[in-house]
Amino acid sequence: IFQFYNQKNILLQSKVQEILVSLFRLHGMVRIQTPLLMPQNKVHELSSDSPMTVMDQQGQLLCLPNNLRVPFARYVKRKRIQNLKCYNIDRVFHVKLPGLQPKEVIECSVDIVTPSKESSFPEGELLYILQNVISKFPILRQQEKNCTFIVNHALLLRSFLLHCNIEEEQHREFFKMVEKQGDNKKSMRNILKSFHVADHNIDFSLKLLNKEEPLENIKKSLEFLLKSSRKISDLAHKGIDQLEKVLQYCEMFGITSTLKFQLGCLQKAYHFSGIFFQMKLKYYIEAPNGKKRFIQHTIASGGNYAQLVQEFKSSSQTANLPTIQPNVVGALISFDLLVHILYEGKYEIPNKSDYLICSMEEKVNPKQRFERALKYWDKNISGTLLYETQESWEKIKKICETEVISHAVVMKDSSVKTYDMFDNTQGKSQRKKKQSKGDGCSENPENDPTGKSNDFHFKFVHINHKKVHGNSKIETAICSKLEGSLKWAPLNGSTIQVIAADLSKEVLDEIVFTNNLSCDRKNSSVKNCKSKDKQLTREVNESIKKLKNDNCGDCIILYSKQSDTYQIL
Repeated sequence: IFQFYNQKNILLQSKVQEILVSLFRLHGMVRIQTPLLMPQNKVHELSSDSPMTVMDQQGQLLCLPNNLRVPFARYVKRKRIQNLKCYNIDRVFHVKLPGLQPKEVIECSVDIVTPSKESSFPEGELLYILQNVISKFPILRQQEKNCTFIVNHALLLRSFLLHCNIEEEQHREFFKMVEKQGDNKKSMRNILKSFHVADHNIDFSLKLLNKEEPLENIKKSLEFLLKSSRKISDLAHKGIDQLEKVLQYCEMFGITSTLKFQLGCLQKAYHFSGIFFQMKLKYYIEAPNGKKRFIQHTIASGGNYAQLVQEFKSSSQTANLPTIQPNVVGALISFDLLVHILYEGKYEIPNKSDYLICSMEEKVNPKQRFERALKYWDKNISGTLLYETQESWEKIKKICETEVISHAVVMKDSSVKTYDMFDNTQGKSQRKKKQSKGDGCSENPENDPTGKSNDFHFKFVHINHKKVHGNSKIETAICSKLEGSLKWAPLNGSTIQVIAADLSKEVLDEIVFTNNLSCDRKNSSVKNCKSKDKQLTREVNESIKKLKNDNCGDCIILYSKQSDTYQIL
């Protein structure tokens, strides 16, 4: 789906994978990675999507997987697995043109292996897991009512084909033709004609195959099969009973998605020996003209493929052991399609790292940037170190947007500045100015003189060991120093809150490092201070919290009275 390299896509893929893995592990699943190559098998002959083949040193053809279901079925047979709940997220390969590199697609599989075939509980849990895949993402959760499971059963399909006088030996050929020609109305008419189905039966069959109806009404719509010959009616009764059991389990699990039955649901039908389904999601996107346009995609498909496992041979080590026939239920989720839908829906993309560490002056030694990065990494704060010196603020901002980094730490000759790098910084500043216009946001109203300049509007909060008079001189000196240093930053015309504290530069560095972290990490910065600085550090943290909660100002600056340096939050 994505044709070009894009960091945002890579980060979104990682986020989606993390969410899916946490969901699967919640159900007690482990990751099973099947062998990449497998010998060519008759199972591959039915598929219209021929697998990519390579030749080994002895001249034997080996297949790359074009889906994750077939390799896992072979894995279950050879390992004699009878009880397992697992998932896998891996690449599959599709042939585009002979001689060219195959198309790589990321696919997600969810499988449940049980020793008994009597219970339909695994099918119910599988449908519940797939519904939770939708509910885990807020954008898709809004469309959850548009999520539909289209359900079918292999036994009902067999009974229908027998009713159309298509013998069981011809069923594989029928599915092969459907796979290659498609299941649209015109193709299905031609396929049924090729099997010599009577014309009056073709019209009835096409109407039945295309009909979608609630799962509760299945007996009424297939009544003609139940009244047919004994073999056909037995197959139909057994298939309907299993579907009704699955419906009961779905109610027990609290599945709210719509379940519909369609006899014409034929995608990869030759893989399945029991219930099989497709999960379709109908969602809307905004067209260029501003109107909403609905799109429907098949997000996942799966079912019971216990019979597919028996198509493979046991390994040479287990060939003499008694044959086992486990019940295998699984689904394939189109991972790339899921990521694409979230990307188009403007799903929140996680940051690559918290800080970009860079400099705008040649005087700054690269060693200083490296030392700053080490401080962040030692405190488990993610930071990206930029090796080259940048020429302008615009270039730094562009790098942050491209690399998806929320903050930039810009090192200058005398100090370090930290700036919020979100795209909507200016918009947020304008909104804050409107909200706080005319309101005083000082920690101490009586000690809240205001320094004004043509470019900035300063407000001060003083935190000292002892009560000090005559702060106006200090404020004037701070204003003159900050005005020249901040002209290069995109803060002109903003209200700036200055917390002037009687603390050293090292203590302020510690406060800045831990400011955006959890409460426990902030408290650790207080514990690491000298005993005489603990109270002031605690007051600084409380002041920062209050200013942020009250939306006072567009920027907060920590100023050290001891070392005459400052840090920008």
